[in-house]
Amino acid sequence: MWCMTLHAEQNRKEFVADQRAYLEKHDLSREERDAVLDRDYNRLLQLGGNIYFLSKLAAVDGHSFQQIAARMCGVPVEEFQQMMLSGGRAPGQSVEQKEP
Repeated sequence: MWCMTLHAEQNRKEFVADQRAYLEKHDLSREERDAVLDRDYNRLLQLGGNIYFLSKLAAVDGHSFQQIAARMCGVPVEEFQQMMLSGGRAPGQSVEQKEP
């Protein structure tokens, strides 16, 4: 729910000005704060984040949903786009496990 604080323009400005200070004002664990600062979206999901709320964090950085999805897959945006145009990947298949 912390990501929803970024809905307000003043909060976004405060966050951009000093991310650590802004995070300290909220009831987040150290692990959650570190994941936000690292933009580790996969870890944020593991910690209970919601991808739709996390997109608010990405928007502060000027990133699209495709950009954060590529980051979560560990591939460049262009490779992610091509992977999606090619039908994606099989469930459970990692990005590195390309089909022949």
